[in-house]
Amino acid sequence: EGFTWIWSKKPLVMIMGISLMINLVTNPAFTLLPLLITTYFKGGAIELAWVQSANGLGLILGGIALGIWGGFKSKGRTAFSALFVASLGLLGFSQTPADMFLVGIGFVFVFGFMNAIGNSSFFSVLQTVIPHEMQGRVLTLVMATSIAVSPIGLVIAGPVAELFGIRFWFVIAGATILIGSLMGFMVPGLKDLEKAWGSETE
Repeated sequence: EGFTWIWSKKPLVMIMGISLMINLVTNPAFTLLPLLITTYFKGGAIELAWVQSANGLGLILGGIALGIWGGFKSKGRTAFSALFVASLGLLGFSQTPADMFLVGIGFVFVFGFMNAIGNSSFFSVLQTVIPHEMQGRVLTLVMATSIAVSPIGLVIAGPVAELFGIRFWFVIAGATILIGSLMGFMVPGLKDLEKAWGSETE
């Protein structure tokens, strides 16, 4: 029933498609992170911990910042703006020279910070536009499909990373987020979705 309801709302289908594509490429990227640290940055467990901590700290502070700030009036605009900056952080990390590891840590922090704002705003939009009686089923479907695409992404990422290098997969991940964020602004009805449908939940 949740799938049927989502399928009847084409803008929501597009937003879910964007979300699934981002999860498809981003989750494998961070699974490959230990190999990137050892093979490219010539680091070890400590360097990996720094990068993971930067991402985690960014997520925490991003959530706090959104709680204080509240985002733009349009949660959709907030989500897609945050994803745009997050994509730049990931692309920046993918292009960081091996001898500028601290700069790479900074890019990962930016990614984590903006990713927290983007994801929180995205779920806020869903809670606004989905009728209360459908929220449990629809949100469960959204989370389940997001988790389900991760193994598929790993199957694809392995051979691609082996052929073109791990950094190339990070470029793919960053570019996918960038394209998704731009689609959010360019496709009519996406960035202001909650404004148009907010009355449906009342």
